[in-house]
Amino acid sequence: MPFKKYIRFTNEQISEEYSKRFCFINNIRSKYVIVVLISIALCLNCYDIFILQKKIDYNYFLTHFKSDIILLVFSFAFALFIFFNQVKSHVQIHNYHKIIHGIISLFILCWSAFKTAISLLGGHSNYFILVIAVILISTIYHFKSIAQLFQYTLSILFLASSFLLYNIAISEFIKELVYMAVIFAVSFGISRHLFHMQLTIFNKEAETAIYKKKFQS
Repeated sequence: MPFKKYIRFTNEQISEEYSKRFCFINNIRSKYVIVVLISIALCLNCYDIFILQKKIDYNYFLTHFKSDIILLVFSFAFALFIFFNQVKSHVQIHNYHKIIHGIISLFILCWSAFKTAISLLGGHSNYFILVIAVILISTIYHFKSIAQLFQYTLSILFLASSFLLYNIAISEFIKELVYMAVIFAVSFGISRHLFHMQLTIFNKEAETAIYKKKFQS
């Protein structure tokens, strides 16, 4: 029944071993995510110092510069944790690995939401920053549906809070809300598809291991 398929699709009741294997994949990918984050942060800070401050109002420049410094600092902090907590097998995965992966992805979403909000201070919107972040997080990391939706919700709330903080017309936020909802829905669908593809791979590997064991005995 379609309803039962939907229930399985959203609940995603998986074993502890599979959960650790998903986390192991996230842990490996996090190394590359952090390298990219540090590279982007360094480029943005150089751009802010040598180019941006000559083009825009000082207060507006300072807001961008502070946000990019925050990205750089957090990226290095994440790098220290990730590179000193690499494991060789999913058996060595612990709960703190899962937590840090969630924090990294949530930070990326919230940072991009903030950059999107402050871009409106200059009279133009850069929603593509948030769009790219949402799509990348959805394709790189494997999270359960509840965790994924929780991150999306927090990033939207953070975006709305940023609008209020800088006295940006909330009507601008509402105007783009439908567009953003579509992006989040598509990204969520992609993430669920990739999650279940990987789950299928795990199941096939388990079946193959069982058959091999039977033939060897």
